[in-house]
Amino acid sequence: MVKKQIELNHTKHLIRALHRFKGKRLGVVGDLMVDTYVWGTSTRLSPEAPAPVLLVQKNISLPGGAANVASNIASLGGRVTLLGVLGRDEAGKLLRFELKKRSIDCAGIVEDSGRPTTQKTRIVVKMKQLMRIDNETDAHIDRTVENKLISSLSKHMREWDAVVISDYAKGLFTKRVAEHIVALAKKYKKPLIADLKPKNASLFKGVSIILPNHKEASAIAGTRSVLQAGQVIQKKLNCTVLITQGAKGMTLFHEEENAYFPARALKIFDVTGAGDTVTAVMALSLALGLSFREAAFLSNEAAGIVVKKQGTATVSAWKLERKLRTYA
Repeated sequence: MVKKQIELNHTKHLIRALHRFKGKRLGVVGDLMVDTYVWGTSTRLSPEAPAPVLLVQKNISLPGGAANVASNIASLGGRVTLLGVLGRDEAGKLLRFELKKRSIDCAGIVEDSGRPTTQKTRIVVKMKQLMRIDNETDAHIDRTVENKLISSLSKHMREWDAVVISDYAKGLFTKRVAEHIVALAKKYKKPLIADLKPKNASLFKGVSIILPNHKEASAIAGTRSVLQAGQVIQKKLNCTVLITQGAKGMTLFHEEENAYFPARALKIFDVTGAGDTVTAVMALSLALGLSFREAAFLSNEAAGIVVKKQGTATVSAWKLERKLRTYA
């Protein structure tokens, strides 16, 4: 009875914390994308080639990558300043429009006419993805764009309650940009939450927490074992580690302890963007001063909500609260 009362009180504590997400100021620095979905039917082959003909029923474009992290933070009540680079093209205009609809501050976004806005187009028939078409470059940004991003970081870092790095290895995170982010976060004592691709992980030693999935953790650590990978990354990057494992849940490695959180979704429909949701909830939680274990618990619950939806999705504070209340 005592244990149940403690768990009940803790759940209430986390529900109160969700209400405090509102108004927290976060900076998100990362690779901006447009996630486009084209749904249709296919009942015949083209007379021009042995390929199916898609009859389009509807299509939709949503913020993806770092822009989806920002969208999740905004959906949870946070105030977001987004830093990244867009091409001077229609996809870039579309993404700015979608971000402004979500009240996301785009002042830190730099336009570069020499590169395209990253756009991933998914073709879906009968709820199954048949193909993905990527329009992108992974070339590093030039010195001019670097300077503009670093200037924005220097201007805004002290205003933020936490900072997110959302890396999809599309060329934004040069060594110089990474060094400035880490140095400024340490200078102003800001939690630094990093979702990194393995090729850039070494640039971010000393972040507060890194959030790789199992495949990424294996690439960074050189082992398939979740337990060993978490411990290796902890020592290698001198940070807390949360390894997401899809249908198997997630495992937190903090100091000398690790904690396992089983997946909360009984049926996983689509994992697209789930990592972005985990990153957003983790960042807001640490901005509030919650423990890593509490932040991981909330992140796991949020992931259990978005994987039930098709396509890139966000989670709201009230949906997360409703889920927590089932434990109260």
